[in-house]
Amino acid sequence: MVDYGFIKVYTEPDVRSLIEVYAEVIQTFNVKAPTLHKWQVEGRLYPEIFAKYEAAGKYNRGNFLWLSQHEDVFSQADPLDVIPRMIEGGRARNRVPWKLIGGSDTDTWEDITTIRASWSEARNFCYEFVCSSLSEFSPHVEEWERWVKFGYCVASTQQAKVLHKTYSLLIHRCTFDEFCNAYSGSSLQSLMEAKGLEDLRTTCGLSRDFDEVLSQSPDRIASVWYLKAFALSTESIPNPHLLLPYGLMDIQQSTDVKELRVIYRRLFKDTAFTPMSLFNAAKTAQVFEFLTNYPNLNLGKAEKRLLRRVLKPVERIGPA
Repeated sequence: MVDYGFIKVYTEPDVRSLIEVYAEVIQTFNVKAPTLHKWQVEGRLYPEIFAKYEAAGKYNRGNFLWLSQHEDVFSQADPLDVIPRMIEGGRARNRVPWKLIGGSDTDTWEDITTIRASWSEARNFCYEFVCSSLSEFSPHVEEWERWVKFGYCVASTQQAKVLHKTYSLLIHRCTFDEFCNAYSGSSLQSLMEAKGLEDLRTTCGLSRDFDEVLSQSPDRIASVWYLKAFALSTESIPNPHLLLPYGLMDIQQSTDVKELRVIYRRLFKDTAFTPMSLFNAAKTAQVFEFLTNYPNLNLGKAEKRLLRRVLKPVERIGPA
């Protein structure tokens, strides 16, 4: 991302425009990723993209206009300048949410840091979520805590887009104190309704699990949703003690962790799978039986041996 100009755009409209330019270049002009990389390495990224637009019979004129005005975005970044630019960009993007929650336009970054130092962990967590909700992107599964605690863990990709838009609308309709209190009080769903936002299960087909997660957030969420974050991420390992009922007793055993991630990923990608059924099995220390008898998991002999080894000690400890 650093090499392709994102470090040089500081506002959401510019970030969106840069993404749309790349999307058009890749999807409409059929430029492959290796070609883009070659242009970037050779310092020809901007002129080559510009030439593609000039040669195209049809293109988005808004994208081309933005491209014409932002040649500097595509120039190669000075390695010594990367970290300062990242810091500058992060601070610039925080100005909008800071003012939205009632912060002063004259507050310096040092002022903001000092004020936030006096906040509770939950209030700071909500502020970080506000910042992300005003961006173009939903929380990614690697951001497991936000992804779980704000209900994205139960949403499909399309549902997540609707949920993201809903949170953005909510943040503009309520005060920051109202949002923080609703989060800490497990009542975000009620706040949405109070602010005139439609029932999400009606508008985008979210399951009742969404209501369950928000009514239990932040501290009583079923552990299976943290397991889902573990399964679908590439590196994240949410609160290890929450994953204990599912065989992750020793997260230092990287081979076991990798193999368990593969097994659970297959499970969560099965459209017939209901996460709460696994959670109910965990409550009675029956995860091994659940997994080995699940019809679509197709476990191999080595996988069954692994599950027996990591789950049978859990059964001796007792239910989750």
